[in-house]
Amino acid sequence: MKRILLIYLDSFKGLSQAAWLLAIVMLINRMGSMVIPFLGLYMTQVLHFDIKQVGVVLMSYGFGSVCGSYIGGWLTDRIGGFKVQFGSLVLAAPLFLLIPHFKEVQSLSIMIFTLSLIFDAFRPAN
Repeated sequence: MKRILLIYLDSFKGLSQAAWLLAIVMLINRMGSMVIPFLGLYMTQVLHFDIKQVGVVLMSYGFGSVCGSYIGGWLTDRIGGFKVQFGSLVLAAPLFLLIPHFKEVQSLSIMIFTLSLIFDAFRPAN
């Protein structure tokens, strides 16, 4: 068992500092996506939305994600991956904190669309 662990750890020794930094940044970015599975529960149990309303909000997340990935790729080609990643992380973090302040389907849908647009612009940049 110890030998297997040593082989596993040795496989990571050759990675550069930039690779480790990118891995940490990606971890931070993906940790934010853990909010999304619980968003449906929040909308049904706290906001008392029906299933159709929850579907509309989650659909806006998916649409924002597709648009954000496209825009993120476009921006990466023009200003560079680091700037897009940094901007995505800096802009998305406060948006997660604003989610509880939106209580209606329309406003929450716009908020979630905007959040996923910015949040998923990160992906093509790495």
